[in-house]
Amino acid sequence: DLIWVNLSILVNILPAELVKNTPILLDHPECEELVYKDYIEKGGMPTKFFSFINLVKLKKFHEKVFSRVSAIFCVSKEEADFTKNQIKGKVRVWVAPNGVDGKTFYPGHSSENKPNRILLCSGMNVRRNIDAVVWFTWRIFPQIKKEVSDAEFWIVGSNPTPEVLRLNSIPGVKVI
Repeated sequence: DLIWVNLSILVNILPAELVKNTPILLDHPECEELVYKDYIEKGGMPTKFFSFINLVKLKKFHEKVFSRVSAIFCVSKEEADFTKNQIKGKVRVWVAPNGVDGKTFYPGHSSENKPNRILLCSGMNVRRNIDAVVWFTWRIFPQIKKEVSDAEFWIVGSNPTPEVLRLNSIPGVKVI
């Protein structure tokens, strides 16, 4: 009745003869174009060049992919608006934010759990993630520490940049 695909790259490998006349819903958890635009704005010359080339290639690729789908889920209004603008109304675009039902899913308690620990798991070589942890560490975490003296902020993720690794020197912050 429906094919639900997570990531645009996977739409491209669906065998056309097997999916004809079946609606395809694309779960588009990250708008890569916005990532590359951010790299173009904030990166050095090699990063800007690499990002520009990939942005051009990605635009062409997404034109092809988006022409095959019936609807697209994006995780934010910003990404949904960007995607709508890109496809010019040819496909329905909905916002389906990431989230967890706190009434259904809640942390268990055991001797291994440490109260007052904030854990962020993400790729630590992605510009927006770097910006987020640096901003949180310097702007928000000190306010938390004033109220909760034993609070810890654990940054767990692949490929942390030197900028992220330097956050290890702040009391209560741990980069893994």
